[in-house]
Amino acid sequence: MPHTSLPVRSLSRDGPGTTERPLVIVAEDEIGVRTTTCEALSREGFRVIAAPTCDDALTCLRTTPDVQALITDVITPGRVDGYELARIARADFPHIAILITSAQSQPRHGDIALGAWFLAKPVDLNVLGLVLRECLEATGRDL
Repeated sequence: MPHTSLPVRSLSRDGPGTTERPLVIVAEDEIGVRTTTCEALSREGFRVIAAPTCDDALTCLRTTPDVQALITDVITPGRVDGYELARIARADFPHIAILITSAQSQPRHGDIALGAWFLAKPVDLNVLGLVLRECLEATGRDL
């Protein structure tokens, strides 16, 4: 059965300082997890682009110049998995922070792109914003 991609959408609060808030792509195929993650990040002051596949996330990375971070689940559909998406992102966009998540897979040696962070699911949405900010700071992003 072919996978049908849902449209990629942006969740963000409009208003003053919108362009100063970090822009994050969330690659997650499970709609409930994707929605709650995006909403939590938006409440924490991030601008968010939701991507249901790794292919959609890669397209967003290539077409959206001000992306500052990528959060990807390991098992997200597309031509590549979340680990490979992170490797491509690190090679092509070395300035962005990368956070990899998974409930079903613990990373093995060589799985995680250099400088990427890993969080086991379930991710505590109360601390996700803090972890992402630390990841951004470690990447040298000014917040």
